[in-house]
Amino acid sequence: MTSVEQLLYEAVIGNAGITSLLATDAGGNVAFYLIQLPQQGNVYPAGVFQRVSSPRLFVMQQVGNQASVGRARFQFTFWGHDAGVLEQIDVALLAMFRTFDAYNSAGSPATAVQPGFYSYSSRMLTEPQTQPVLQKVMVDVIFWFQDQ
Repeated sequence: MTSVEQLLYEAVIGNAGITSLLATDAGGNVAFYLIQLPQQGNVYPAGVFQRVSSPRLFVMQQVGNQASVGRARFQFTFWGHDAGVLEQIDVALLAMFRTFDAYNSAGSPATAVQPGFYSYSSRMLTEPQTQPVLQKVMVDVIFWFQDQ
């Protein structure tokens, strides 16, 4: 079974509009991680994401007796020294979510129209006590998903 985290990670890493704005870490990977930045060798701009909640609300399959459809809430945080680049990352992430589908299984015809997201909000902040000063953009997104 593919997790919602895997679907999101693959969608972000597979999106050239986002990855072209992120740095590459010492291992040659795009600087985008689950939950936290690596402790050493941070490069910017870099980002993390994590699940906040994912309540399952109802059953969609005819033979199922447990809820398999719900709304997942995730938080994304991107840090960098240039607020303009962070704004571009925010715009690229919003564009990605307009076509992101965590409801219909990969390779199958769509069984329901999947909106890219249910809710999307972002805010620009300054990371306190950093030298040089780091800016950050925090994104809170809620989208429909179905267990595959």
